Amino acid sequence: MEISMPQFIERVTMTYSTTNWEKMAQFERDFTDCEDSLGNIPRKKWLRPFSSPQSLMSTQWEREWASLSEMEAAGGKMEASEEHTKIRKSMGSSGILNSFHSITTPLNKNFDFLGFAARIWLK
Repeated sequence: MEISMPQFIERVTMTYSTTNWEKMAQFERDFTDCEDSLGNIPRKKWLRPFSSPQSLMSTQWEREWASLSEMEAAGGKMEASEEHTKIRKSMGSSGILNSFHSITTPLNKNFDFLGFAARIWLK
């Protein structure tokens, strides 16, 4: 049996106040519904830190990609989607979180993802 490993792991850490948990969770449900409707966008895996440099009021999600071109194609779909843009702008202006974006390979090599993230989030 052969095990396939992803080539890239996109990881986002979001820190928020306890009073904003439900709002943040609703934004993520909206993103999931939208991204599912766009097709070919892997679902996020959710993690809560127990022992890490992040606050206990943080949530991390990861998404696995076979290639950077696959990720960029999905990013293009998200950018072009009016629904995704509406959710993104609403979340960005809500003041409930800040986020850190990175891509990590299985060999723990980090790639600068800020340009891609800024292009998506600031539109």
